[in-house]
Amino acid sequence: MPETAKITIAREDQGDITIVSFTECLGEEGKGHLDFKNTVTLRTFLHNLKKIGRRHIIIDMGIITKICSYAVGVFVALVQGLREMSGDLKFCNLQQRVRDTFESTGAIHVVEILNSKREAVSAFQKGEEKADEN
Repeated sequence: MPETAKITIAREDQGDITIVSFTECLGEEGKGHLDFKNTVTLRTFLHNLKKIGRRHIIIDMGIITKICSYAVGVFVALVQGLREMSGDLKFCNLQQRVRDTFESTGAIHVVEILNSKREAVSAFQKGEEKADEN
């Protein structure tokens, strides 16, 4: 078991869309585990994005193999905050075990999960087109 949790977060901006991904995630239970300690770091990172006005966020979960319920709660709270700002949070590249956690916690009904980063970006762009029509 690793002694210290570690997470390395990457950010890519495509216009008003921010894509968050992980280049490393080492939790208490091993590689790919988004545990409590890593989630605290991630929560601060995401809160700072929201604070600077980044309202359209995609989280690429590609290397995440396991997620704790605290992380799901952080994501649900972020979704609510972003929607209050007319933004949203979308997820992509979820492994089955992570998707199962979203389903078992009921978060699957709150967040949008897409298969790829490309689909997530496209979903935001389609949403902007609809907003422009109104």
